[in-house]
Amino acid sequence: MEFNTNRKIILCLFIFFVLLLPFIYLRDLNALNELKYLNIAQDALNRGTFFTFFENGVPYADKPPLYLWWCMAALEFFPEHTSFFILLISLISSLLTVYILDLFFGEGLSEQNRVFLAIGVFSSLFWVCGALLARMDMLFTFFTLWAFGLILKRAKEVITYGESAYGNFLIPFIIFLGIFTKGPYALLFPLVALFIALVFFKQQKLFFKIFRPSFFFIILLCVIVWLFGVLYEGGYAYAQNLFIAQSAKRLSGNLGHPRPFYYFGLHFWYLSLPISFFAFYGLLKLIRNIILNKVNASNLRLEPVFALSFSIAVFTVISFPSSKLEIYALPLIPTLFYFVGHFFSASSSIVRQLLFLGSLPSFFLLPIVILFKEEIPFYSEKIVISAAICSLSTLASYFLLKKGSVFKWLATQGGIVGVFVFSLSFSLSDANPYIGVKDLVFALEKGNKAINGVCVLEIKNFYTMKLYNSRFEYSEIKSNDLFGSKCKNNHLLIGRKALKQDPKLRDRLIKIGAQFSGDNMVLVRK
Repeated sequence: MEFNTNRKIILCLFIFFVLLLPFIYLRDLNALNELKYLNIAQDALNRGTFFTFFENGVPYADKPPLYLWWCMAALEFFPEHTSFFILLISLISSLLTVYILDLFFGEGLSEQNRVFLAIGVFSSLFWVCGALLARMDMLFTFFTLWAFGLILKRAKEVITYGESAYGNFLIPFIIFLGIFTKGPYALLFPLVALFIALVFFKQQKLFFKIFRPSFFFIILLCVIVWLFGVLYEGGYAYAQNLFIAQSAKRLSGNLGHPRPFYYFGLHFWYLSLPISFFAFYGLLKLIRNIILNKVNASNLRLEPVFALSFSIAVFTVISFPSSKLEIYALPLIPTLFYFVGHFFSASSSIVRQLLFLGSLPSFFLLPIVILFKEEIPFYSEKIVISAAICSLSTLASYFLLKKGSVFKWLATQGGIVGVFVFSLSFSLSDANPYIGVKDLVFALEKGNKAINGVCVLEIKNFYTMKLYNSRFEYSEIKSNDLFGSKCKNNHLLIGRKALKQDPKLRDRLIKIGAQFSGDNMVLVRK
C-alpha cells in the first residue's frame, strides 16, 4: 500500500511539474530580486569567489551562498537558459516538499486521502507563486520541512521507546543546509515548533532527547567550516557582517521593510487561501475541545499536532518583534494543509461553507478581470480564458464539495490552480515587458552600435541589465539631466515611477521618438 501511495503521489507531482513547466520556461525574471541574485552570482564568477559576494561593487552579505551557487552553476553551464534553470530549483523544491510532507505527516490517513491532500497543497496560490519565483525561499522551505519531518519521526521513537538513534547526523546537517540557504530561521522554526508540540503533549522533558545537544555541535562545526571560507576570501569585516550583523537584523525584523507585529494577523487570511477560514475554525474548535476536556492529548496522533505546531511556530517567529515580508510565511502553508487533513472532514455544513468561502476569490476572478480590464496593461483574450477556466471550475467544484469530502475538494482546487497557471503561461509574451527588463535591452541593441552609454531614470537595479548585454554602460541620472548634455548622445531608459510622477514627461519623450516597453520607456539613438 505504501508503495502504491508513493507511486500515485509521484505521478500527481509529475503532472503538476508538466503543468507549471511552461510558465517558468516562458517568463522573464524581474530586476528587483531575481536578476539581482543572478547579477551577484555573475560577479562572483568573474572574481572567482565562492563565499563572498558583491552587488554592483558593494559587499553583499545579506544571504548565505547555497542558492547563489546554484545561480553560478546555471550561468556557467546553461548560459542560454539561465532563467529557466534557476526557476527550476524552486519548482522542484516545491514538489519535493510535498512528497516529504506526505512521507512524514501523511501517516494515519487513507491512501486515497493522502493522494488528494498532496494535490490539495497546490490549491494555495501563494504556495504555487513561491514555486514560480527565482528566489531561495522554496529551497529553504524544502530543507526546513525535511528536517522537521525527520524530527517528527525521531520524536515518535523517543516517545514510544524512550530513545532513538534516527537522524543523529542527518537532522543537523539538513538544518545546516537550510541555514546555508537563508539563515538562522532554518534552526529557529523547527526548534520552536518542537517545543510547542511537546508542551501540547506535556512532554517538554523529552526536548533534548529528540533534539540532542550534539546536533548543535554538528551545526556549529558546519558553520565553522563555512566561516573559514568567508574569512579566507572576505576577511573579518565581511564575516562579522554576514554572521552577526545580518543575522541580528533578520531576527529583529530590521530589514528596511518594517511592519507591525500584528501584520500577519490581519493579512494571513488571504495568504493561506483557500483553507484559511476552515483552518482558523478548526483551530478554535480544537482549543475549545481541549478546554472542555473533550479531547485527550494522549489520544491524538503526533502528525497533526506537529504540523499545526510548525505553522504556529513560523507565524510567531516571523511576527515578532516585527513582521517580515510575506514570502517568509511560505513554510507554514503546507503544514497547515496537513493539520486540516488530519482533523476534519466535510461532514458538517459549516465546514463546507467555510471552504467555499475560501475559494470565492477564484470564483470572482473572471468578473474582476472583465470589470478592471483597463487596469490590466497586458489584458488579452488569453487572460480572459485563463480567468474563465479558474472561475467556472471553482463553481463546478462546489457541487463536488456538497457531495464529497474535504480531500476531494482540495484536490480539485489544486487541479484548478495547476490548469490556471498552465493556461496563464501563454499570456506571458504580453506580460513579460511589465515583469522584466529583457525587452529594454533588446530595444537598445537595435540602436547605433557606436553608442554604448545608457542614461537610466528610476529603474531599480538597472545594472542587472548587463546580464543580457555587457556592452552597454548604464548610468543613473536625475530627471533634470534627462534632456541635458549629459545624456545627449546616450540611449535613454525611463522607469514607470518617473512616468507616473510626471505625466507630461511621457508626451515629451514620445515627441522625440521614445517608445514604450511595458510600462517603461526607451529612447534608442540611431
